[in-house]
Amino acid sequence: MNAKFELTKRGFKKQGFWKDTNTNKYDPNLNPKIIGKRYFLYAYVIDNEVMYIGKCHRTVGARMNDYALNKSDDFQGKHVNGLRAAIKNNIEVDIYIYIPDIQIVGTIKVDDKEIKNQDAIEDITKGILHGLETKYLKEFRDRNECKWNTQS
Repeated sequence: MNAKFELTKRGFKKQGFWKDTNTNKYDPNLNPKIIGKRYFLYAYVIDNEVMYIGKCHRTVGARMNDYALNKSDDFQGKHVNGLRAAIKNNIEVDIYIYIPDIQIVGTIKVDDKEIKNQDAIEDITKGILHGLETKYLKEFRDRNECKWNTQS
């Protein structure tokens, strides 16, 4: 399966990569135009295999900084360990990002009450991202990918 094609078909775009910089820390090489974007899905790809799919409502730059070596040891998991091991072994990890164009047009009503509160709209956006992440995880796991999408 061509994982990169499958991701781009779903709206993901290659926006950078992780690579060994010989500096004892991990700094992603990111497209500067997306660093400040919020509400996105991201995927880590090695060769042509999707290793991880995640979501975030903070900025792309902030999320990728979570993976830096100087980040607290509280940020752990199979995805972090897998990413760091790949980089230490001089394996380039591509970063694919999907920033959905979510437009809330018109009136949103719940139980006949109009939602105007920005926090509620952000919660709806987070819900959409969660649904997309769940859908894409299932699709790629059915292809035996997303091996880093487990806690350990």
